[in-house]
Amino acid sequence: MIKDVDDWNFVMVSRFTPHGALDLCVQGQTIYRYFEGPWNPEFVHQAQQRLEQVTEVDFSRPWVSMLVVRRSALCSPQALAMIKEDLARPVNRQRVATAWVYPPGTEGAAVMEIALRPLYEGRLVEFFSVVADADVWLQSCLQAFIAG
Repeated sequence: MIKDVDDWNFVMVSRFTPHGALDLCVQGQTIYRYFEGPWNPEFVHQAQQRLEQVTEVDFSRPWVSMLVVRRSALCSPQALAMIKEDLARPVNRQRVATAWVYPPGTEGAAVMEIALRPLYEGRLVEFFSVVADADVWLQSCLQAFIAG
């Protein structure tokens, strides 16, 4: 029986099929994630689990993340809440910066930038339309952090 919001979130994560697609690539201490939306909380949960399974990155060292969103950037308020919670998890303690890339024509890009930016309060986050620009920014953030 569902008694509170936490119970409902568990039911949602375990009950529905994830909506969205994810591909992941690692180069050094940079994780490139390619999402296709729109996505639901179940997909966010799946993406969080996949991040923790990345063995090519030493999460105790500084690292950066690029999220390239294809088709649609839209996600539910519950999925946004899960993203915010995810940022506080131990795997993200050494994340130096995050770049979101919304190629031209990505549905809901402007709305999602407005919704996502506050979730990263106190963290480096930036939004781009071109992968190369995002990568230059991420690498400069990582190098500046390492240089101290």
